[in-house]
Amino acid sequence: IRDLFAQVEEAKARGYAKGRFSFNVVGGRCEACTGAGVKTVSMQFLPDVEVICDDCTGQRFNDETLEITYRGKNIFDILSMTVEEACDFFVNHPKINRIFDALQSVGLGYIRLGQTATTLSGGEAQRVKLASELRRPATGRTLYLLDEPTTGLHFQDIERLLEALQVLVDSGNTVIVVEHNLDVVKVADWIVDLGPEGGAGGGEVVFQGPFDEILADKKSYTAEALRDHLAPRKPNRRKRKAPRDMSVTGDLIIEGACTNNLKSIDVKIPTGSFTVITGPSGSGKTSLAFDTIFAEGQRRFVESLSAYARQFLGRLEKAPVERIEGLAPAIAINQKNVSRNPRSTVATTTEIYDYLRLLYARIGKPHCPACQKELRTWSPAGIWKSIRSRSAVKARLVAPLFSRSLGCKLVLKKPTALKELAADLRQGGFLRLLVDGQEIRLDEKLPALSKAKELWLVLDRIKVDAKMRNRVLEAVAQGFLHGNGLFGFAPLDDEVKWFTQDRQCTTHGRTIPDEFTPRMFSFNSHHGSCPTCSGLGMVRRCDPELLVDKPEKPILKGAMTSKVGRFFKRKSYYRKSIKSVAKLKGFDPDLPWCELSAASQDAILNGV
Repeated sequence: IRDLFAQVEEAKARGYAKGRFSFNVVGGRCEACTGAGVKTVSMQFLPDVEVICDDCTGQRFNDETLEITYRGKNIFDILSMTVEEACDFFVNHPKINRIFDALQSVGLGYIRLGQTATTLSGGEAQRVKLASELRRPATGRTLYLLDEPTTGLHFQDIERLLEALQVLVDSGNTVIVVEHNLDVVKVADWIVDLGPEGGAGGGEVVFQGPFDEILADKKSYTAEALRDHLAPRKPNRRKRKAPRDMSVTGDLIIEGACTNNLKSIDVKIPTGSFTVITGPSGSGKTSLAFDTIFAEGQRRFVESLSAYARQFLGRLEKAPVERIEGLAPAIAINQKNVSRNPRSTVATTTEIYDYLRLLYARIGKPHCPACQKELRTWSPAGIWKSIRSRSAVKARLVAPLFSRSLGCKLVLKKPTALKELAADLRQGGFLRLLVDGQEIRLDEKLPALSKAKELWLVLDRIKVDAKMRNRVLEAVAQGFLHGNGLFGFAPLDDEVKWFTQDRQCTTHGRTIPDEFTPRMFSFNSHHGSCPTCSGLGMVRRCDPELLVDKPEKPILKGAMTSKVGRFFKRKSYYRKSIKSVAKLKGFDPDLPWCELSAASQDAILNGV
């Protein structure tokens, strides 16, 4: 099919080879989704989600490739056809139609040509592989070996599989199948039965010969199974038994409980009812409910796990009780706080916070915190879709070299530096420049630029039309290169519209990462928490007025009467430190605290 599209006159004129019509090859495919038609979004602890690509709207190819049509259909239209529809469409192409006939012969006329292989069922995948062999010219000398081809197939699919295998045999080929499905065994022309047992008891030929003779073999387990499979069955009229209720029935009985202060008590608790355990504080209520009933239920649950799982959980001791009957799976909710950590909240405890972080990371729209402008990335195809709506508008396509209004980092730090860059721009084929809205030529003498506010390189001048697509895409690539990730669409009668390659605010220059992760929205991670309070929302600070409770005295002579003041005793390290700070800042530490300047007080309390 790709060869056919490459032979279309328009494709030849554009120089497209058959690789252009493959979504696995760079050039013809949509680069935003790399030809998949969808983008896979990682959902962390949830399954990944696939969303349709915005650039190609799920069509896998770029617009230039989709412009090539054969009989009114582009390559995506062909991939959207079912096998049956494609068979009618390519009826005059025997080489192509032979493949579709093979797919239909194995019952796959309903699947679409562009359906991904990962969405095929086991039976469909088996038949697709088989059809790829059936389409080949019959040689009559080929040996086919299949390993349990009926795995995962429905009985109706097995019938179609056997019909396809018979086509190979009728063409003179040899088919060998490793199989234990009796529906396959009973239609075989020749049977080789290995055994008689498995493992060390096998490895011998129990029987080999035609199907009719194996039924008389007394040693073969396969023969025994075939005789039972082919024997007429009498209808089974046994009455079906009612399903057994496996839930816990009866009362919860505790005998001989002596946990903590319990005196070997016996308790009976009816199931399916609301029971209250009451009594004075310290009477053993918690010992009975949590330390006995729940502890034993937890131990029994752990014991029910595999030995591999139990090694990670450790061994739980049996509760001090003689016998407990009727114990169902238990969930304990005690009165103690889940955590005394200030980072633990209702949202984190209920785990809803994990979903909220994932929600903001995957579908949140970033905005500049200064101007609240939405920040997004622009692909060349996306820019063209935004521009083509301005049909018949005359405009310049520009790249900013210097700007006093844009907050982004550009190529030129000052406008006078253009003189050093002009020669390289002329060599690159650029001849025009916008200086504060006035167009000048680079091959002429440059005017004084010291007071210039805006320097924009003119990439192209166009009148918006569908035919301008390639010129716009080329200009966008050049604009991102020379404009440091910025490209401008400047209509002659309207303001310029800026497009950014990254998530960047053109006014304030703030840049946000292309991909958000849930940890950016966690106050327990340094990636998202406030650096000042480390995500706690508040900062513990010392009140200077409470700390220095005797401001009429010097700091080293009793201004602090609390425990902190004890550190300023004679010849202490802290006393020497304050004297060193006083010498550095030029103030007298023997002056009363209230007479020191605010800067001197701050130096003593917070250091220098």
